[in-house]
Amino acid sequence: MPLVNVPVSSGIKHAISVLDYDNNLCVIAKKYIVDKKNSLIFNSFFNEQINLDKIFNLSQGGHDSVRDYLPFYLEEKYSKSKNVVIFFDDVMANPKDYIVLDIGINSLSLNGEFYRYIYSNDLESDLLRKLIWCVSVSWHFVCVVIDSKEVLPDSMEKMITDSNFEGCDILEVIVGAFDGEGYLHISHE
Repeated sequence: MPLVNVPVSSGIKHAISVLDYDNNLCVIAKKYIVDKKNSLIFNSFFNEQINLDKIFNLSQGGHDSVRDYLPFYLEEKYSKSKNVVIFFDDVMANPKDYIVLDIGINSLSLNGEFYRYIYSNDLESDLLRKLIWCVSVSWHFVCVVIDSKEVLPDSMEKMITDSNFEGCDILEVIVGAFDGEGYLHISHE
């Protein structure tokens, strides 16, 4: 399953489009992309090598992208990392979902916005698969991976509320792509 570089201009355009949603996590992710745009790398996984120069719209499906790898990728890449927290935008959740949907994941509800987050020491592919299934819609998937640098868990709500991960480093932003058939990974060099 090759990791394919996405042209920066296409990556920025698509990411900003997905993040053009009025909630705090999207504001944080969009600010990261705008502030770091000159040093960002955009990648996506595909079943076979593909020439992304011919794909101008990362929102369209049908490009043989890989969808089911994300739980394994997150577990493999971040489970041994200390202080990593992964946030997911649960854009379609409502107060009933927030209370009823308990899959063992930390949740935040802020002024009608719903987020799920998981610490690196809790990363396990089956749990991540359930989480990703719960928060995914074809038009909006946002995941932000941070190095919390010893920030206390009770500070997570304040960081989201303030739209600021001050004192933390964003390691990666992952947004949905290809009409829900894949993901665009955004990280800095």
